[in-house]
Amino acid sequence: MKVLYISPDGMTDPLGQSQVIPYLNGLAGKGADITLLSLEKPERYRHGAAHIAALLHPSIDWQPVSYLRRPPLLAQWANVYRLYRKAIHLHRQKVFDFLHARSYMGAWVARRIKKRYGIPFLFDMRGFWADERIDGKIWKLNNPFHYWVYRYFKREERFFLQEAHHIISLTHAARDWMTTHWGVDAGKITVIPCCVDLAHFNKLRMPRVCTAETPLRLIYLGSLGTWYLLDDMLRFFHHVRRRYSSATFLIVTREPASIVKEACSRLQIPFEGIEVRPAERREVPALLAQADAGVFFIKPAFSKIASSATKMGEMLACGLPVIANEQVGDHDFLFSTYPCGALLRSKPRKKPWTYCYEEHAFEEVVRQIPSLISTPPEVFRTVAQQYFSLEGGIERYWKIYQSMM
Repeated sequence: MKVLYISPDGMTDPLGQSQVIPYLNGLAGKGADITLLSLEKPERYRHGAAHIAALLHPSIDWQPVSYLRRPPLLAQWANVYRLYRKAIHLHRQKVFDFLHARSYMGAWVARRIKKRYGIPFLFDMRGFWADERIDGKIWKLNNPFHYWVYRYFKREERFFLQEAHHIISLTHAARDWMTTHWGVDAGKITVIPCCVDLAHFNKLRMPRVCTAETPLRLIYLGSLGTWYLLDDMLRFFHHVRRRYSSATFLIVTREPASIVKEACSRLQIPFEGIEVRPAERREVPALLAQADAGVFFIKPAFSKIASSATKMGEMLACGLPVIANEQVGDHDFLFSTYPCGALLRSKPRKKPWTYCYEEHAFEEVVRQIPSLISTPPEVFRTVAQQYFSLEGGIERYWKIYQSMM
């Protein structure tokens, strides 16, 4: 089978390396003839192209397209059109059996190629993208241009869902919403969360007994903007330090430490015990293994019911309990069904997808820490094996690929 994988995310970006390449390598290993079309940021491509080429399965044909940054919104349209033109050129050369479209930009390209050549496409949704732009205040509905773009992509979204041969949802919550409110056939949707490469994330933390003198070690992975509640994570760590005075919080991010320092200053929280540093993907398993628990809080919003945090599977795979918040993705289901860790709960609110974390909510989670970190790490890794296994995700993709033929 000849497949064109269309990705607006670059392979030289961390997301491409964790959530695209491992799946495609597995599918190529099963016999899929994959051409990978991706948008690459020029500087990252110059420094990382050789590394990515070494990571890819030998049979994958990587076709990068240079990413334009400016002017912001117009550049996005130019980027998508460049993907479209390149995809047409590749199809004329290779004649693909079907298209695998990542996110809305990929689906925009795939839908038009389907109309032009009759090729079916798989819509790998990756979340409610247009609503994320509103919930994250990237687009503002009181801006006429933003409003027009939002309405345009909501209309396109309906076409993507109707015309796709199959749909991938990251969460059961999003699948249920689409079937209940948008009338999408449930049999057309497969749930595949952001999976983890268990062979890569294979370093288990050491279980310890937690005391007030123990240098309790917390860790966070990823970006700090838009969706991640940095202020609330710092507030939580402040509560942890009240009980465990030598606790530390390692924030692994590519963003500057000044962002965290400024947030601490604004909240009147000491920066003491906090370390901010970047890391390459190959370094992350060892950093996780040195921690006692992983922490991440995501802004609850309508669009976030469709989100699956990559970092959750990675933390669990290294035997870490996860401290996260409710009203996000499948968190409520996962934490009530599996031993994942502790869930921060908001004060009850009348309006859905709103939140207010009171002091006693942080304290309730802090009280659970001793039992969490004394739990054998194999318990948490088993959850990763059962629910977030990369091999399981590849098998589900492979069945869909076979059905596309």
